[in-house]
Amino acid sequence: MSIILNTESWFSIQFEYLELKMDEKKQLILQTAMKLIAEVGYHKAKITKIAELAGIGAGTIYLYFSSKEAIIEEIFIEAWTIIETMIKGLAEDEKLKPDEKIRELIAGIVRLAMPKPELSRLILSEHAFWSASGNDRIVATVGNVRSRLESILSDGIEKGCFRHDMDCTMSGSFIIGGLWHTISFILDSRPDCNIDTIHLEIYSFVSNGINKLK
Repeated sequence: MSIILNTESWFSIQFEYLELKMDEKKQLILQTAMKLIAEVGYHKAKITKIAELAGIGAGTIYLYFSSKEAIIEEIFIEAWTIIETMIKGLAEDEKLKPDEKIRELIAGIVRLAMPKPELSRLILSEHAFWSASGNDRIVATVGNVRSRLESILSDGIEKGCFRHDMDCTMSGSFIIGGLWHTISFILDSRPDCNIDTIHLEIYSFVSNGINKLK
């Protein structure tokens, strides 16, 4: 089966659509804030600094966002909505085997993260924010990702693809967290590494942990 990174797949099209439909100035604010927060942390990142780096007035930011918290919430909502769309389509695709769905999910997240290394760093550094957020949309979206991933893993156990003694909740949590950590580590330590290599290395690591022993 061809790897998703080399095809014009349904969720690569969805990714591009979500990126293009956003107001350019709003996108500029989000990208600038993402980089700054990833570098200095949420609490040290000031609206005035975001505006300065983006080359706009602080008042312009408040036309789009009511607060710094609203900015970071939007960043997480955008990222997790793309992942939710990916995994929903994969979970409902009856042509793919469970292990193929995991491979395609990893490929999609790598494709999302590679052009934006600061996104991986932000998700890692602000894990407590998105994992225990008071924002209902973030909670619901991340919850849907975890639930559908656990469903794919459970289906893989039933079909004999994955280890029968695997805890789907724990494994799903590890895959989600481990993916972002590994991508961030590779981007920092091996910045010239290409997307296909990163995808295959991460998939190999994950599959060795969840696949049924031959």
